[in-house]
Amino acid sequence: MPDPMSHDPDMLATPAHVIRGLSYQIAYARDRVLQGDWTEKFARERIQLCAAVAEDNLRLSHGCKAVTIYANLTTGCRALFTWSFVDRNGEKDAGSVHPTMDGR
Repeated sequence: MPDPMSHDPDMLATPAHVIRGLSYQIAYARDRVLQGDWTEKFARERIQLCAAVAEDNLRLSHGCKAVTIYANLTTGCRALFTWSFVDRNGEKDAGSVHPTMDGR
């Protein structure tokens, strides 16, 4: 499985791509913990880093305002991801998912 941190720059072309990419990164980190490759602590740190980068990308590259992203793993290794932002056209986007690699 390819590391999502090494993704193609075109994946960040729109705010929707940024959100989708972060969702994939969260699911990837969760999968690595479940496979025993990463510790929960390392996965959480990586998820926080990716969320911060996504927030900056939305603000700086896409001109979004009021950007809020929450991404984490629970102690039971359930992925949590919520976001909201107002795009440069003034439209609000918000959502909440529990990302997984297998869709469960």
